[in-house]
This record gives sequence, C-alpha cells and structure tokens, in this order.
Amino acid sequence: MPNDLSVQPAPPAGAGSRAAAGTDATPAASRPSPTVGNARPNPSMRIDPALGLVVIEFRDTAGRVTEQLPDPRQLDAYRVAQQAATKPISHAGVHQPATRPR
Repeated sequence: MPNDLSVQPAPPAGAGSRAAAGTDATPAASRPSPTVGNARPNPSMRIDPALGLVVIEFRDTAGRVTEQLPDPRQLDAYRVAQQAATKPISHAGVHQPATRPR
C-alpha cells in the first residue's frame, strides 16, 4: 500500500533553531490538521447517542472506516444488553419458596 507521508530528519540537538527547541512560531491551534487527501485524521472519535459510548474509528485514505473500537459485534452486544435491562422483569413461572406455618 503506498504511503503519501514522508518523515524529515530532525536538526541536531542544540542547533539553535526555534523548531529544534520546540518553540514553533505558529500556534498549534492555527496549524492545519494532518490529512491525506480528503481523509479524516486517524483515529477519529464519535459518540453513539443510543448507547452513550465513545466509538473510535480508524479510516483509510479514502475515508472508509477500516477498524473501530468497540467493533460492530460488541456494539450489538451492548444494544442487546441495554434492551434487556430496560424490559420489565416478569416473575411469571418463578418458584417462590414455600412459607412455613407458625
């Protein structure tokens, strides 16, 4: 798989440049986020509103989700558990211990 990113060597320590000292003149908030093409940066996070869980998604260069945590099977298990927890409990057919006469 081709990689469009490249790594540049860092200047030697003590070179006296502002970049080497970690004091870049451009504030981090105003720098553009690193993206490849139109893809979103990896990883991205979203909240599943029905479950109230954070879902972490990893995307390829085309923006398609390649992996997510929790995975779709685990999200389904959370949904099933949530539905089971919200259903009223039926006591029909539950054996009650016999009471002893006094």
